[in-house]
Amino acid sequence: MTVPAPSATSPSTGGDAGAGAGVRGARIVFRGWGWRYPERDAWAVRDVDLTVSPGERVAVVGPSGAGKSTLLRAVAGVLPDEPDATDNTAASVQGTLLVDEADPRAVRGRVGLVMQDPEAHTVMSRVGDDVAFGCENAGVPRDETWDRVRTALDVVGLDLPLDRSTAQLSGGQRQRLALAGVLAMRPGALVLDEPCANLDPDGVAQVHDAVRALLDETGATLLVVEHRIGTWLDLVDRLVLLEPGGGVVADGPPAQVLADHGEALTAAGVWVPGVEPARGAARRRRRARGRAGEMPGASGGPTAAFRPLGDGEPGAGAREMTSRGRAGEMPGASGGATAAFRPLGAGERDQGTAVLLDARGLGTARGKQPVGNGIDLELRAGQVLAVTGPNGVGKSTLGLTLAGLLPPAAGELHATDAFADGIGTASHAWTSRELAARIGTVFQDPEHQFVARSVREEIEAGPRALGAPDAAERATVLLDEFGLAHLADANPFTLSGGEQRRLAIASVIAARPPVVVLDEPTSGQDRATWQAVVGRLGALADAGTAVVAVTHDRDLVRALDADEVVLGPDGARSVQSDQGPSGATAPETGPTAGSRPGPPDRTDTADHTADRTDTVDAVDGTDATNPVRRPLPARATGIPGVQPVASLIGVLALGVCLVLSLDVVSAAVALALELALLPLLRLPVRTLLLRLAPVLLAVPLTAVSIALYGRPSGREWFDLGFAHVTDGSLTLALATALRVLAVGVPAIALFVRVDPTDLADGLAQVLRLPARFVLGALAAVRMMTLLVDDWRQLAMARRARGLADSGRLRRGATMAFALLVLALRRATTLAVAMESRGFGAPGRRTWARVARFAGPEWAMVAALVGIGVVSIAVAVSMGTWRA
Repeated sequence: MTVPAPSATSPSTGGDAGAGAGVRGARIVFRGWGWRYPERDAWAVRDVDLTVSPGERVAVVGPSGAGKSTLLRAVAGVLPDEPDATDNTAASVQGTLLVDEADPRAVRGRVGLVMQDPEAHTVMSRVGDDVAFGCENAGVPRDETWDRVRTALDVVGLDLPLDRSTAQLSGGQRQRLALAGVLAMRPGALVLDEPCANLDPDGVAQVHDAVRALLDETGATLLVVEHRIGTWLDLVDRLVLLEPGGGVVADGPPAQVLADHGEALTAAGVWVPGVEPARGAARRRRRARGRAGEMPGASGGPTAAFRPLGDGEPGAGAREMTSRGRAGEMPGASGGATAAFRPLGAGERDQGTAVLLDARGLGTARGKQPVGNGIDLELRAGQVLAVTGPNGVGKSTLGLTLAGLLPPAAGELHATDAFADGIGTASHAWTSRELAARIGTVFQDPEHQFVARSVREEIEAGPRALGAPDAAERATVLLDEFGLAHLADANPFTLSGGEQRRLAIASVIAARPPVVVLDEPTSGQDRATWQAVVGRLGALADAGTAVVAVTHDRDLVRALDADEVVLGPDGARSVQSDQGPSGATAPETGPTAGSRPGPPDRTDTADHTADRTDTVDAVDGTDATNPVRRPLPARATGIPGVQPVASLIGVLALGVCLVLSLDVVSAAVALALELALLPLLRLPVRTLLLRLAPVLLAVPLTAVSIALYGRPSGREWFDLGFAHVTDGSLTLALATALRVLAVGVPAIALFVRVDPTDLADGLAQVLRLPARFVLGALAAVRMMTLLVDDWRQLAMARRARGLADSGRLRRGATMAFALLVLALRRATTLAVAMESRGFGAPGRRTWARVARFAGPEWAMVAALVGIGVVSIAVAVSMGTWRA
């Protein structure tokens, strides 16, 4: 790739430090540009000639495989591989790509990238820190950083406390968090790769309006890729159509491109406004519709949470969908019924349809966290049931519970006798093969359920686990139906996101279970592949399979003519049929925008509460008591008011004191002092014992080893030939055991409640360790917590596939390999996310939180060093000190 070297006149790296009005729109130029990934024969994208002027807003569309995502990553300077013209297996590049006349990698951070997978963007463990990450890399002053963080979260509608753990966010919330992190950077170009793919309709509107507000304020350039282009047509100036391997084939104002190339766009898989699917388009027969389930509060009337789609006038609904101009919008834009979402109509329950699952007062939970309650429904053969609602209300958890992969947290969920066929009515208690033969599950992340080395073997795995003799024939049919035949020998982990999702669906329905539960089955699909997926689901329902789809896709609900369970934060409430759509709304999970505090201060709980009150009452933006406006210390989570790095220094100093001698007295005195001071930490005894379990297990093993093999001296107690136990070895064993405890107890007790982010702030700001090393280690720590959840998901997926009943060693090995693959992919995507937000770019890095080392920190160090000094003094006075 031909690019000029960065010079003194090149644009500065990162977003502009000033406010919105100071941001300069970036100029993006492609000249004959193309990219081929390593070990691939085909070019991902080729012969692209495109110029985007500063401030222009451009939508890029095209079929899956046209290279749209590759194009955006190249603009952000985060393509993972370096081209090598001398190596045929390495990545290859042709032509030139410039951002403000510079190599995109030289101005990393000037372009803000939001990728398809919101998980890939989450870098830090707390919401506020994650949004601030890009600003820190760009050198934005601390006070301005927190102003930007609060503004960005308000703009995207993510009303959460800044110290909320990012691990607790739903997929849609993560997507808004990713967008907020980019918005806070104030980049010269905003590059969005299907930013609305995992959002509920309210979230789509919020993101759309957030992007509009940012662009109107800053004049930044926009490049957006989205299959459902109707969402962005009112915002973009140009519409560009890419063809696989053919570069740009259409470019112009949206209205002109739609008029001149409408058929080509539709053929390319673009959702052209006005051609949304008709109600029931994916169903070949219509059954009598009744209410397949009710939420609590229903007394025979319609509810806000459950609305079967009754017969209505399809033409009126279709006209209304077109008039809104945004495909798949949640009802509520107009006062009337729509083809996608209508009040309950009259109709008798189809008594001839067999009930398979029956839920009464069902409560759901992930781990110990309740996420849903009071859900009543029946699932019948041939029924399509859509589980919808705002992000974060427990739709995926309900899907997993219905699939028998999570036990009910409350209420009842029973399989009917005819469905269970004598194996018990509690589906979560079935064996893996019993479950896979009755209920198939497509997970939100398809990679969790892959178990084979090739696409064909992946589809065959389910039928083979159930002993089906025609597994190969089933795979051949499904490969063709889902457009995967040309990838039959490819590794499932190398497929694109949309291809992986189609493979996951094919691999589940290959086993032909009577019930199929799918989590976001149409995510990442263009129009053509969407039709293939939805058409297959409709055919399954027509053949008698019960289909449960957890989805935000209104077009899927309409095309499958689905019954609908709408989950809301307040459960269900009764409404009259003429009161319009569901009143369920997104939960209010945090303080209002006006009262959201800055990052939590380094104070105790009472002081923190006071700070929050001051923040709400403050009117003057320069008020020194406003935590948003003043330099802020990092939140201390180990001991209130103490930076965790002080505990680290103190523990290391104590360890040095204790290894200066191997006598029993000094170690015993140190341990006694620590146990006396331990109640001051107010740690639950059970929590402390659980954290100390590895140390408590290691201590006796270490003591026995030293007693048997330590240097013999003094009286000999017994001789085993290969081991001698003497007075000297026993004394050494006791002294060593006490020292392990004396160092291990404070080391663990002081760090039980420490947030890794706070420790990282201290390491970088107090100990001056390199930021790249500290933040890389912090990202690795966060990734380890994700891998723990990945392991649980892998185990759950193998149970769903019928592979968890036998061969534990083999299953464990395959899970370990899958976890390794996921870890490598997570590391790669995390590196891309960090680099896309300016990490590692030249220039001074700022820190959003202040990590101070003052009185409380010196007191902590003094206390720990004092324990070591006192223990040495006592040993010396008693004559047991041995240097």
